[in-house]
Amino acid sequence: MAMQIEFKSVSADYQLGPIKSKNVLKDVNLKIKTNRVTVIIGKTGSGKSTLLKLMNGLILPTSGEVKIDEHVIHSKVNKQTLKNIRADLGMVFQFPEAQLFAETVLDDIMFGPLNFGDTQESAKEKAKEVITQVGLSESIFTKSPLELSGGQKRRVAIAGVLATHPKSLILDEPGAGLDPSSKKKILDFLKSWQIRKNATMVMVTHDIEEVVNYADDLIVMKNGEIIFHDSVYSILSNLSPDNQWGIALPEARLLQLELEKKLGFKFDKICLTANQLAEQIERKGLA
Repeated sequence: MAMQIEFKSVSADYQLGPIKSKNVLKDVNLKIKTNRVTVIIGKTGSGKSTLLKLMNGLILPTSGEVKIDEHVIHSKVNKQTLKNIRADLGMVFQFPEAQLFAETVLDDIMFGPLNFGDTQESAKEKAKEVITQVGLSESIFTKSPLELSGGQKRRVAIAGVLATHPKSLILDEPGAGLDPSSKKKILDFLKSWQIRKNATMVMVTHDIEEVVNYADDLIVMKNGEIIFHDSVYSILSNLSPDNQWGIALPEARLLQLELEKKLGFKFDKICLTANQLAEQIERKGLA
């Protein structure tokens, strides 16, 4: 059964070292649709990462509660409940390779399963399983994570999360800092994993092209509040380039609007991706 994620009247502060921000989230009510990819966008400081960390119990609500299946996260939640949640809900942090700490790649990937009670043998088998899933081979098991390229480090970090066999994933800008080719490979893999597992996946990004190419649903945040939550198409197809929310439109949509203005007619469908626009251009006999 797909993982249920629901926020009920959740407010939260955020603290990083001595810096504390009050009311980063304000009375948020939210129900994530299961078996889909939901992407969260918003300007810096809008509360995107805080929303993710509340799902994993890395930040606790000051009021309200977050329900993860039968588990409830509130201000007084116990450690065992959080451990149970984290066993099922894997989190990939922004720049997760910065958290690689073991002497070898194998040790790093085995750490999660061992932490959740697996035997050495079982943890090693899971490491062998996931290393090929992320497009790497067992030949790197004996290497230090420091020897790897940026893209390889990201894949190893994701493999470490997948080795715990999570039911669902939450990801904070998984493509950040990668070149376009490496980013596409990572995001293509994550999308294929979500489809194969029929899982719920929630991802933060600042890139609207990632939204239209990988997401089913979209959450738009501003000042700790959710201003939109609907399908990607429903939200973006109703926005103008100069919308009051400052939400960027994908390149395909901007090009479509420009073509319609120059040609004096509208295409049959609003296009958000290059493939959608190419299809409409062909149908109109313009290609």
